Amino acid sequence: MNPRGGVPIIACILILTIAASSSAQKQSPPGNDSTLPERGGSQVFLDRAIEMSYAEVQLGELASKKAENPRVKAYAEVLVKDHSAALLKLQKFRTEVITPVLNSEHTKLKETLSEKSGTPFDREYLDAMVADHRVAIRLFEQQIIWNSTGESSNRNSIFDTDVTRLVRELLPTLQEHLEHGEQIQMSLPQTAD
Repeated sequence: MNPRGGVPIIACILILTIAASSSAQKQSPPGNDSTLPERGGSQVFLDRAIEMSYAEVQLGELASKKAENPRVKAYAEVLVKDHSAALLKLQKFRTEVITPVLNSEHTKLKETLSEKSGTPFDREYLDAMVADHRVAIRLFEQQIIWNSTGESSNRNSIFDTDVTRLVRELLPTLQEHLEHGEQIQMSLPQTAD
């Protein structure tokens, strides 16, 4: 081995290899949107979707008992039925059985709603459901986009495709919930609190 020429060439090759590897790790795949789920996105999506569906069930059960307006009460009962069914479908994709829990935002909302009654309850519940369904629709749409873009080598494509198939199945129901909730929301009297 030539000590004058061998070491610098090997060192240069090693440095270039490390630099290229580091550069490749920093680059995002084409069409990458930082708001979309990261690697393992379907599991992250499932965790969020399960929590959201569970929250809709919990809050809907509360509203079906406390709502004063018959349209709000009927809406809450539809949400309980549809989100209970969605929750079962979403949980089938989990590798381990996890009892859903409300996140801190939904816990606070449930506590706030528990203290209200009459029109203020109906208004706040409907406002929350409309907002939550907008977020859920965006989350579901992001899952569809995430599964159709980027490098699939980092994913379990059969699992991701199956999850996305379920997303496409559930999305129209979420859109119906949003439209129905917005219609009821516009018909409710404004509250003064």
